[in-house]
Amino acid sequence: MRLFDFFKSRKHKQTECYNSSANEEQYPSGVCDIPLDAKYTPESITTLGHRDIFVFGSNLSGHHAGGAARVALNRFGAVWGQGEGLQGNSYAIPTMQGGIDTIKPYVDRFIEFAEYKKALTFYVTKIGCGIAGFAIKDIAPLFRNAYNLPNVILPIEFVDYIENENRSIHPQRILNTMEAAYEARVKHYETPIRIIGIGGGGCNAVSRMLENPYKLAEYAIISDNATMLQTSKVPIQFQLLRDSDPCTVGITQEQFNHYYVEQEENADLLCSIIDDTVKQLVIVSGFGGAFGTYCTKWLASIAKRAKVPVTVVCTIPFEFEGQRKQQRAIDAANELCEDGIEVRTLKADSLKQRYSDLSLFNCFSLLDEYVADTVHEICKGLQISHENKDESLNTFDDRSSCEVTTHCYGMTRTFADIILGLNEEKKYTSPDQALSDLGAYLQRFNEQGDNIAFLSVRILQCILHDNPDIFASGFLNVSRLRELVFEDENFLSSYDKAYDSYCREKLLNLVAYLNEFRRYSKPEELRRDLFENTDVLEFSACAPIHGFYYFVMSGATGMNYPVQFFVRAIRNLWSEITTDGVLDADKMRRLMFGNHDESVKKLGLEATIHRDYIEDSPCHPEVFVPKVMGTAPIYVKDNHTGRYMRSCGEGKGANSIPDWLEFQIAKQILEKDRSYKHIGSYYTPKYDNTLPVYGDYTGRLVFKTQDEKLKFIDDVKLGKSVWR
Repeated sequence: MRLFDFFKSRKHKQTECYNSSANEEQYPSGVCDIPLDAKYTPESITTLGHRDIFVFGSNLSGHHAGGAARVALNRFGAVWGQGEGLQGNSYAIPTMQGGIDTIKPYVDRFIEFAEYKKALTFYVTKIGCGIAGFAIKDIAPLFRNAYNLPNVILPIEFVDYIENENRSIHPQRILNTMEAAYEARVKHYETPIRIIGIGGGGCNAVSRMLENPYKLAEYAIISDNATMLQTSKVPIQFQLLRDSDPCTVGITQEQFNHYYVEQEENADLLCSIIDDTVKQLVIVSGFGGAFGTYCTKWLASIAKRAKVPVTVVCTIPFEFEGQRKQQRAIDAANELCEDGIEVRTLKADSLKQRYSDLSLFNCFSLLDEYVADTVHEICKGLQISHENKDESLNTFDDRSSCEVTTHCYGMTRTFADIILGLNEEKKYTSPDQALSDLGAYLQRFNEQGDNIAFLSVRILQCILHDNPDIFASGFLNVSRLRELVFEDENFLSSYDKAYDSYCREKLLNLVAYLNEFRRYSKPEELRRDLFENTDVLEFSACAPIHGFYYFVMSGATGMNYPVQFFVRAIRNLWSEITTDGVLDADKMRRLMFGNHDESVKKLGLEATIHRDYIEDSPCHPEVFVPKVMGTAPIYVKDNHTGRYMRSCGEGKGANSIPDWLEFQIAKQILEKDRSYKHIGSYYTPKYDNTLPVYGDYTGRLVFKTQDEKLKFIDDVKLGKSVWR
């Protein structure tokens, strides 16, 4: 009898176990591993994540007979007879006992509770606005103090009322702003040419360019005139502040420096424009006017100091504008050229040869068109240069500094393949339908016991018992163990097979991780560590699973980052992974995994990251996120070794440890291992320095050389201040 057949024959016993005391710890029927992740509380809620809470209106008697209260009772663990507070994955607020003044104390208690329970996300329904008979304008003000709590989600009707009342910012709007900032950073990296118009002439010319924008360019304007900025259609705008002197027309260079350059805010603003995303700067300005001329020289000098290539496109005024302005423009252009800056001068009077119908009425409009055409041609030349750089990048294949430490069948790929397996039967036409079924599939393991994960453990136990040849050479042959673990196929459905592969892969990763410092030579040693010295594999196939390794599909630290990122990726990419509205397996696998994997094979990981990723933020330059979230994993660069390690989702903090879960299990053994000593924040080998070194906050440490490792161990033993 095959192992899986054995479990099938025990199906009735699983039911018996489920109805035993383990049933007391089960999750409510509407709770699964996929969080709700909604911007506002939906009108209808059928499923929640483990850390999501359904907030509903109740009566003091706790008779949850109708409306949202009945939903809470049937799906989210509400308790009959409990009229207030947390119960299962729901929270009751009494609303039936009198007027608004009687509801407010209970709402205040809820808000205080939500502030304390920051790990939970509370979805507030329109309490009191149903059977209780109150209006939105009555109930919404009670939640003013919950409005800016990031873990309290309100109905959109409450949000609109509070926003109209105090114009504050809702936490979900903050999230939208963060996502918009992320998109802006991506755009910076994808548009290596930044075109900035300065002063009246420059701003008008850049506005004309937006009629036919160049795909690799980003457009911005700089002015000291607030009215000009307000009426301009250029989206990125910078306003320089000036000294209190109201007259700045016809000022000298020295006066400009006093009015503008000496203002600290202005200097910081212009320096911020020239950041590390700028590959080429094109400044557009009408020379002759004081602001456009002097500000162009100032910005060009900042770009030169930052070693950013800069091209200045400036116009020389018409003759009728006066010889003084013409001479100022010519002198400024010559000064920039002498300073080594590339300058393209466009004489306004030359338009007489370009346009036969030039008149005073249309001369400035045609000048803007002339400037726009010139800048467009410059951008074409810069694009050719940019493409040549990309070709040289594609030849880069130095993979020595790149190491992927994560595993071939990770959580995100498992989620995807489970959905795709279910899609063979369901033919999904919406992301929410697919995600709901994924949550229901994973929920069954919490309710009925994880027979698939249990099977992977039983297979390992049988192999250790029946195949002593994996220790034939005196040490554990991990490659041979992998072959034996994966050679037995047990599942007919593709979604069960996907989860089965994930469980076996994670189990093997744990064995390989432990073997690095335990160096197993007998099956008994490995069995003892897995089943006696750690508690992670102590579970049955029929009782609900609440372990923290791979049996519950959630984030490493309970923050559910992999789940959150996957949910958002599916929703954001839905139009690109469907054909005629139906989920397309080939498109989904190619977009979410295949393109990145092929790029790594062809170019190497470092070149792929250089091309397809951006830094997470200036505060975390070691974290690299894909330009299109959901199409590739997040990587963290180890500055000591140069390795790129896949993160479990967040990219920093505890989640920057690629093997966080395995390390937490290994710590249970390291604390008892006689070959190690725990000094400060590090586990260092006592005698055998070929063993790995581990850090409480960094997991297994990697060193470039053995000498570097030995010095680190000596420094730790001597009590020196070290940090890895």
